[in-house]
This record gives sequence, C-alpha cells and structure tokens, in this order.
Amino acid sequence: MGSIISAVIVAALVDYGANFLRKQTHFPTTAVISALIIGIVLTANVWITALAAIVAILSKHIIRFKGRHIFNPANFGVLITLLIFNSYQTWWGATNYVAVIVLGLVIAYKMRRFHLVISFLAVNFILTLLETFILNSDLSAFLSGYLMNGTMLFFVFVMVMEPKTSPIRRQGRIIFAAMAAIFSFFIKIFYPELVFVGALAAANLFVPLLNARLRPRTQLLKPQEQTTDVNQAR
Repeated sequence: MGSIISAVIVAALVDYGANFLRKQTHFPTTAVISALIIGIVLTANVWITALAAIVAILSKHIIRFKGRHIFNPANFGVLITLLIFNSYQTWWGATNYVAVIVLGLVIAYKMRRFHLVISFLAVNFILTLLETFILNSDLSAFLSGYLMNGTMLFFVFVMVMEPKTSPIRRQGRIIFAAMAAIFSFFIKIFYPELVFVGALAAANLFVPLLNARLRPRTQLLKPQEQTTDVNQAR
C-alpha cells in the first residue's frame, strides 16, 4: 500500500508541476489513475514504484507527436522500470476475476470500445490456439486458462483501451488492438517478462501512423472537392 500511495503523490506533483509550467492548473486526475495502475501492475519497493510514476508522467509531457502523447503513461513507466531494475509485474489487481470482468465491461460500454476489446481477444485467441495445436498441448487446459486469464483481461480493458494513446478512428483502433495482440504473442515467446507492457508500447508507436492514414475522408479532400460532395449529398 505504501508503494501505491507514494506513486500517487509523486505522479500528482509531477503532473501538476508540468501543467503549471504550461500555465494549466487543474487536478491531476489522469496522473493519479496512471499511478494507481502502476501500483496494481508492478511489484517493487517504494522508490522504484515512485520512479515508475515519474517516468510515466514525464513521458506524457515530453514524448509527444502533434499534441498527443505517444505512450500509455502507466505502461511506459512500468516498462522502463522492468528494463532497468529487473522488477516484477504481478498484476495483483487482476486476481479478482469477476471484478475485472464487471469493471471492464462497464468501461468498454461507457467508452464504446467493445470493437477494440473483441479485436485484441480474437487475434490473441487464434494465435494461442494455433500454438496449442502446433505444440500438441492440452486443448482443455488452454481453454480454461485462456478464459480465466484475469491479467490479460485487465490489460485489454484498462490499458489497451486508454483513449489518449489509442487511435482516433474506429478502424484504427481495431488494427491497433490486433497489433497489440500479435506483439504480445511473440514477446511471450522471446521475452516473457515483458509480455503485455512491451506489446502495448510497440503498438503505441504505430498510433500516429494509423491516425494519419485513417483520417476522415473530408480531411483528405481539397476544399472544392468537399463542396462538390456536400452538394451531391443534398
């Protein structure tokens, strides 16, 4: 509990300070949420957890592209501390399977992002099922383990769905979720310690490209072409 409290305090102070320098003063709600997620995912001492929170908030303010931060802050903070300090991600907040499901469904409904959740789970399921057949593993064990994987559900419901670091357009979010699932599958094979956080960070790198390629059609047309389309629609 001490690690979570320290992460929340540090994240709030850093975020408030950064916003103050930009002449924006408001309660650092998103920073507190990021710190709570870090505390739920990461198992480390007070200092490392606090450092993860600092890295998370600084990444939000520094690593930006066209006014949007690229990386999911909580995920980035955890990733950096895993790489530098060899700390552990236990995802203890995902142990209550029922709570994760209920909370996740509420979040997906409120944000209207069931398509993102379905995309990730479908691609991940297909890849893992193929792996099961190739390795001739126990199918029933795979199904029971997959369906009761609270960590994966927490990851997709809480972290992958984060609105400011996922694509703007629906089609882009579907591709983004599928990419996160593919990355997580291969990272699990070659670097299991980073199975989810590494996958999300890798997928985040493609968000600016997806946003640029999948802009609304009216943004891609010249002014005279837009006028013609409007007249034809009347």
